[in-house]
Amino acid sequence: MTRDEHGRLRLDCKLGTYYHSLSTSECLDAELSEAYAAWPDATPEFSWPRLERRAWLHERVSDPVADGRRRSAAIGVSTLTIVRVRNRSFDGYKLFLSPRSVTVAIQRRRYHVVPSGMFQPFIPGESPDLLQEQFSVAATAIREFVEELYGVHELETGDGRVDPNAVYRRREAQLLNGLLKAGDAALLYAGVAVNLFALRHEICTVLVIEDPRWYERESGELRICEEFLQQCEQAELLADQRWVRLISLTRPGLGRSPGRLLTLG
Repeated sequence: MTRDEHGRLRLDCKLGTYYHSLSTSECLDAELSEAYAAWPDATPEFSWPRLERRAWLHERVSDPVADGRRRSAAIGVSTLTIVRVRNRSFDGYKLFLSPRSVTVAIQRRRYHVVPSGMFQPFIPGESPDLLQEQFSVAATAIREFVEELYGVHELETGDGRVDPNAVYRRREAQLLNGLLKAGDAALLYAGVAVNLFALRHEICTVLVIEDPRWYERESGELRICEEFLQQCEQAELLADQRWVRLISLTRPGLGRSPGRLLTLG
């Protein structure tokens, strides 16, 4: 991760695999969490010798926060979804938070923004042109939006292959694209964050849906982590229940810098 002469952030990457990322980056998270779970009041001098993988990495990479070498530091795309809600009980904005599925390999049940996913090709091993087309932050955010907010699984064409463009033919994606084109929604670039536990980079975006009619029409269809949003809102949650949350924003309005609209491919 570097900055050019104009101060713009640049990520130089190459293809890797999800499982290499688990075994070389996500393992740093587990190592650190386990050490401080056992000795929560330990000083860094006491804990550092127990962080063998992290110490090994720091010995070989001068700045592992910015430099992803010596491991597979997979890039993620995380999108904070903010929706305009106007009804009898509420008039303002709400944002989505959801626990990660218990079926994923890492960070199960930890609350996270939705949608979020890996910045990866939907179909690896295809032609170079098709592979290049799939590396789009905007396309990744839209695909994950349909999959995670509507409970849609990755789409197959019917002949055993997976079509990277099939998601755009779904009603949910066409509705969102229509809002974006009409200016009733905006997909904004928010920056690049680094998960210091796993030393992985996340491209952060914000999806703002300004049209309150979207939530009014779609709230009954939203199904996150196999749980329907309306059911979650109507039930009294116990402390250990992992349902999606709609968090009300206290500010009456949202301000956006005109230069932050996400247009990169």
